[in-house]
Amino acid sequence: MSDLERAKAKKKTRKTASSRTKTTVAATAGVALAGVAISQAKRGKLWVFAFIFALILGVGGGYLAYRLICKNDCFVMNSYSNTQEVVDINIGGDETYKAYEEIGAKCIIFGKDMSEQVKVEYQYREDITHDPVVVEGVNLEKAGIYYAIYTIDNIRYKGVTLIRNIIVMREE
Repeated sequence: MSDLERAKAKKKTRKTASSRTKTTVAATAGVALAGVAISQAKRGKLWVFAFIFALILGVGGGYLAYRLICKNDCFVMNSYSNTQEVVDINIGGDETYKAYEEIGAKCIIFGKDMSEQVKVEYQYREDITHDPVVVEGVNLEKAGIYYAIYTIDNIRYKGVTLIRNIIVMREE
């Protein structure tokens, strides 16, 4: 083989080897698609993380706002003294009350005073063995047990009932 033929054969071998290593359009598209798929997967994970983070942040912020707005909410009876829940009224004794004064209940909902919406119902029974009967108010001439029942029609304290026991006793 002459030098010329050997040179032609080497050149032909180089062309074949280089065509094998060169990227074709289809191969380039496959690599690009694989890169896009990896990038989209990373973006998907990032969006999931961002969504979960925003959800946690929103729930935490909502809870904090709720606690700040509702921190003073209450539904309690106004009291004659700091510890007295039962009102004792003696008729005919040394200390005689001329009238019973209803002092009501205090209701604060979402930071707003709703005490004017509190409803009061009075019930009376002569003693523990009798069933309670609905009455207009406390009659100081009639001895027995009266109940002042406080309720409010509001979603926050629906079903909550406060009861004040008022005992009218006749001393003889």
